[in-house]
Amino acid sequence: MAFIDWKAEYSIGQMDLDHDHRRLSDIINKLHDAVEHQRGDEVVGATLRSLRRYVEVHFAREERLLTQYGVNDAEDHIRSHRRIEDTLADFENLHASSPEQLDSQSLLGFLRRWLLNHVLKDDMQYRVVFESYVSQCESSRKLG
Repeated sequence: MAFIDWKAEYSIGQMDLDHDHRRLSDIINKLHDAVEHQRGDEVVGATLRSLRRYVEVHFAREERLLTQYGVNDAEDHIRSHRRIEDTLADFENLHASSPEQLDSQSLLGFLRRWLLNHVLKDDMQYRVVFESYVSQCESSRKLG
């Protein structure tokens, strides 16, 4: 069983972001697997780097869409992205300098809580905006 068992109801109605969220889940599951099967500090470090980089890619895409769709609280949401990026960098730096100091279970618990809250609470509130935008685009195409 996966550490984060992805479900269809986690979809926020925006295909690219849904793909990103699924990919983030996969990377966190890979990290969980590396920790649980004691794959070694090198594998854990590489997976943490991969996660941090993909989070940055995802956040950049999400921020472009929030701005494009004219979401009112986009700036607050973007600030929350910077805090998560800083936290992930702290975990990565701690692992790089003192891997024995990193509490892997705390890290994994944090990542699961963060991803599920990010998707189900933070991003899910924009589902109506995403669906409305898609609907407007489809209506425009039919008229044009």
